[in-house]
Amino acid sequence: MVIFTFSSCDYNDFDDPQPEQPVELTPNKTIRELINMYKKGGDLITEEIIIAGKVISSDRDGNIYKTLIIQDETGGIKIKSGLTGLYNFYQIGQTVYVKCKGLQLGAYGNSVEIGYQPSTDSSYETDYIPAGLFPSYVLAGKKGTPITPNVVDLNNIPSRTSADNTLIKLENVQFLESELNFTWSIDESSGVNRTLQDINGKTITVRTSGYSKFALNQLPEGSGSFTAILSYFNTTPQLTVISLDDVKLDNPRFTINN
Repeated sequence: MVIFTFSSCDYNDFDDPQPEQPVELTPNKTIRELINMYKKGGDLITEEIIIAGKVISSDRDGNIYKTLIIQDETGGIKIKSGLTGLYNFYQIGQTVYVKCKGLQLGAYGNSVEIGYQPSTDSSYETDYIPAGLFPSYVLAGKKGTPITPNVVDLNNIPSRTSADNTLIKLENVQFLESELNFTWSIDESSGVNRTLQDINGKTITVRTSGYSKFALNQLPEGSGSFTAILSYFNTTPQLTVISLDDVKLDNPRFTINN
């Protein structure tokens, strides 16, 4: 496996792509089984555990940074990476295998993730997997079709224990009227929250990094479908857009039912 070089801290300055050599391994645990092993405070994985999942994230547009998210039929999980430009090596729909032994299972905001050893920052239970080691732990398999998002409505958002870090699709939603003159985020901020609503007035947070390529784009005014990664910060569900291609708010706005 080739060794990837560490890039600068510019969120949109990506590493050059390297030749791919797809691998095929046999997973011995599901993502959900690995998540269930989590212990508060974080814990080093000492067993020979292999999980597999399809990539549902991309850092191409800068809204996801140094993070790879994979999903199988049981759930999804974040993998903290010292690499940028991950979309060059791990493409949406591609199968990825994670050799977990030697990695750290931790959580942030009660969302379980895979990282590298305890972080020196007490706010985090894991650190980023070093760029030079990442491809020896996270191996790219065959490319394939993207995961079909789970279509849900705001009256029935899946729980954190069943759907954290998974791909979902909302139909017939729009941004709050009070936010229509706002942009998705603020330039070079860690993140800004905006709010989607359905026809019954139910809402959900959309969080966008100020480093995303579309941070300063004005929010779309119409209604329609919205595909994004669902994650939880403690008990609060929030959505992360991968690409504006997944936002189809082209229909006329609707009136909220009273």
